[in-house]
Amino acid sequence: MNKITIGIVDDQKPAMEGLVSVLGLFDEFEIIFKLFDGKELVQWFKLNREIPDVIILDIEMQEMSGIEALKEIRKLNREPRVLMLTVAQKESLLKDAISAGASGYLLKGERPVKLRQAILDAMEDRISISPEMNNSLLSLLSGGDQKKTEDFNLTKRELDVLENMVGGKNYQEIAGVLFISPLTVRSHMENIYRKLEVNNKVDAVKLAIQNGWF
Repeated sequence: MNKITIGIVDDQKPAMEGLVSVLGLFDEFEIIFKLFDGKELVQWFKLNREIPDVIILDIEMQEMSGIEALKEIRKLNREPRVLMLTVAQKESLLKDAISAGASGYLLKGERPVKLRQAILDAMEDRISISPEMNNSLLSLLSGGDQKKTEDFNLTKRELDVLENMVGGKNYQEIAGVLFISPLTVRSHMENIYRKLEVNNKVDAVKLAIQNGWF
């Protein structure tokens, strides 16, 4: 079984060492780089070096924040799986992180099993949020009306699939909830991507959050 490769970016040495220790508890992970600033991460992508399966990225860094770095990386047409890590329970940062394309928003000090699960969720394009931020996520989901679902001609079933996707379910789980096959879920997902003009689950969920659907 191939290991899941991880990159870590944090400008605080103790935090970096803590993450390395936690990830070392699990045999399925392999750390391929440790960087200390967002600019270093952007440079890594520009040099086309090996890209890890998941990047654990600190939000608040002095030279370039994690959110700024992720935005720059996406300008390069790269779509990394990124888990944002922070000490700040701020709704504004959560919104910025998800809007930038993050696969998760975790508070520093999460239990090892929670971090492990967030990495596995990211591998399936599922978004993970620290429980303390659930209310903020719900607020974001109900807080905007820039665009309506009707603007994208989504069918009732496509909306059902998208709502479950926003809730963090994978294809198998959505199939179980809606009593349809995983293959049918995938077909609906492809239609959703086409209608929303996005390329992946993270961007579809981001659009739903930005517009306060569901």
